[in-house]
Amino acid sequence: MSHRMHSPMSPASPVSPVSPDTPATPVTPDLPPSLAPPLPQEIASLLTIILTTSPTPSAPGTDLVATVLASFRAHCPALLACPVIVVFDTYDHIGPQLRLKKGCVTPVEAAHYETYKANVKALVKGTWSAGDAIEEVEEEEQGLAEYGSSFRVDNCSVPFTINRTAGGRVVFIEPKIRLGFGLGVRTALRTAATPYVWVQQHDWTLAADIPLASMLDAMRTSEQAMGDDDVVAKGFVDVELPIGPQLDAPTDPSADSPPTNSPPTVSPASSASSVSLFLDSSVPVPIRYICLPAVRMLRYASSAHAIGFPTLRALTAAFKREVPTSSSSSPSSTMSPDLCGSLSTAPGTGPGLGSGHRIPLTPLFFWHDKTHIASRAHYLRRVFPTRLAISRGDFIEDHIGQRARDQMKRDPAAWHRWACWLYYPEQGTQLCLRHLQGRTWRGQEQEQAMRSQYVKRNMSASSAAATKETGCEK
Repeated sequence: MSHRMHSPMSPASPVSPVSPDTPATPVTPDLPPSLAPPLPQEIASLLTIILTTSPTPSAPGTDLVATVLASFRAHCPALLACPVIVVFDTYDHIGPQLRLKKGCVTPVEAAHYETYKANVKALVKGTWSAGDAIEEVEEEEQGLAEYGSSFRVDNCSVPFTINRTAGGRVVFIEPKIRLGFGLGVRTALRTAATPYVWVQQHDWTLAADIPLASMLDAMRTSEQAMGDDDVVAKGFVDVELPIGPQLDAPTDPSADSPPTNSPPTVSPASSASSVSLFLDSSVPVPIRYICLPAVRMLRYASSAHAIGFPTLRALTAAFKREVPTSSSSSPSSTMSPDLCGSLSTAPGTGPGLGSGHRIPLTPLFFWHDKTHIASRAHYLRRVFPTRLAISRGDFIEDHIGQRARDQMKRDPAAWHRWACWLYYPEQGTQLCLRHLQGRTWRGQEQEQAMRSQYVKRNMSASSAAATKETGCEK
């Protein structure tokens, strides 16, 4: 077993307003000739899965994670060919009451957690080995996850260990103390090497087929289409801090204040023209984050979340659209690489056919933690610009997500900067995610037993009510 410091992970393989419920006329340019669509076997070199897990009442059983992986296999098998990073977050303290979001577990969860981690590791390695011999861990690395002010005496950092399998396709990150979802994701982002990441919490399962190749295609195409037309060159200055170790040591005390992520400043003379510019549906727009819809996000484009504020309503009317892509949204886009090679698609449905396929998207005015695809560089630059961006134990959506929405409500340029979209199949009526409620879920068997008990109790109550009603009639 070799030991070395934390290093990036190697990839597995080389305006006219319209109704919010009516897609705007697509204006996304055709795919540039120099950019080929991602074939299923190429997705692994573009995308890394970040799976976060932590203490749960169902431990030491792996039903929660196994259900997530089963949904991958059913609705997006290409994910199982991608590199995966599993973050095992831990707890802060042991108490009499289970309060997982606060990092508190009971003695039962604490006793089960080490066994749970071993079980999940075996499950993940077995799933990614595709029937071959399970790869043994060959490399171990140490690292520090910094946060908060660097001027504090304790320097606010969490030590963690990274273990990689021999093939490098599976990585496990284990902090010594609790990181929280936000810092756990940041640590995994720094470990990954692919340009895009799929962020997956352990209790959200896929509920519909996901056109993964088309999504990656749309994101790559938008990046190339922006070029010099990026919003930075279109009327406001958006200063980004560099990514890297230099963030750990601010050069002056003024740099050591929490990032405000304040909206871009537009001079009064150019204010009207700038606002008009960012509501112009004919200009290229970046696609750097795509969230999958859960039940509360259905019909998002016509909900109060999108039309309750004038700026958000105008952005939805201008940019809700079906984005042309060159990759197929047929089953081949989600099929495993081994099967795709022998699949002959019908004319007009296969990969590499220009802009014949479209992916429905609508502007999203929030940065959610639930399952999403994002540009790794954008994630680090936008969500984690400095070590002060988020505290230990925090969720991204509770802080960064709220801040992003507040900016977008005030200024349309802020939405361009965050570049958040919602996958919007069937005009927002198609559910793509289901929540298993990991804080209370106790495994398949106990959940089924509780459902059976609930049904039995209801039937008994109904029978008693019917008997009472019959007696009254007599």
